[in-house]
Amino acid sequence: MKKVDFKNGNITQNILHTAFPMLIAQILNLLYSIVDSVYTLDQINEALAHVRSGHSKGKTIIRMD
Repeated sequence: MKKVDFKNGNITQNILHTAFPMLIAQILNLLYSIVDSVYTLDQINEALAHVRSGHSKGKTIIRMD
């Protein structure tokens, strides 16, 4: 990560160099937080098998209703 000198230089530029990588990381994290599949409580064994298989690309949800 690039070092930022807040004592010297353009404050706006320094803030952008600091905040922009963090913003990109947050956006990428949101993209990976997508729901992969939704199962009912009756399908809990299938849900666990899906997660254990390593094929889930996002969150696996168990509905309790």
